[in-house]
Amino acid sequence: MPMELHLICPRRICSERFILSACTILSCFFYVVLARGQPDRSRVGHLSHTTTNQTLSPGISRSSTFDRSHSVEITPSGNISWLLGSSLTLSCSADSVPAPCYCWFFNDTSADVEERDLTINLTSWENEGIYKCCVHNPQTNVNACASTFVRIKTSEETQLELHGKLIAAICLGLVGIIALVMLLLCYFRVRVQSENPAQINSIPSLYGDLPSTQEQPGTSLTA
Repeated sequence: MPMELHLICPRRICSERFILSACTILSCFFYVVLARGQPDRSRVGHLSHTTTNQTLSPGISRSSTFDRSHSVEITPSGNISWLLGSSLTLSCSADSVPAPCYCWFFNDTSADVEERDLTINLTSWENEGIYKCCVHNPQTNVNACASTFVRIKTSEETQLELHGKLIAAICLGLVGIIALVMLLLCYFRVRVQSENPAQINSIPSLYGDLPSTQEQPGTSLTA
């Protein structure tokens, strides 16, 4: 009698339900994935499970682990710029148990490489394009792919990039030095003003301190 088994996958919980055709421990069960309550005959396979009980009764849920390929990554990642005349090795990795089968493609054409690593000799501009790695899990029949773009550059471009980075670093350094000098000047100016507060000095009158030479009324110069 078929039963339902809810699977817990690595790093995530499956929302799919599986109908098993056997209920004996330490055996491989054939399963059918239910899509919206209906069996999806295109997704039929088998799995191994472990449990603390000797048998599984119909209608009882048990936890089981089931690894399948659901993520693929190529390193180096992202868009790659590589020097003309050199060699580049792309490495493909997938989270899959058992180990998946690898297949590489270049511009949607098979590269005739079925290994995890792909070594490219960038001898001409024809080697520039999209490299794609596809993996296949033989147990679950799950496929997944990842791609990256490889751009070829010349040594002159490399030198220009280095010069551009050097100029940018020098400009940033100069800006930082100027900003530091201005901060130091402001700091010392504020410090001097706080230690020697400004004093308002009045300018003496040019005539206030001089003796008067004008005759006073009623006085005579002679005795």
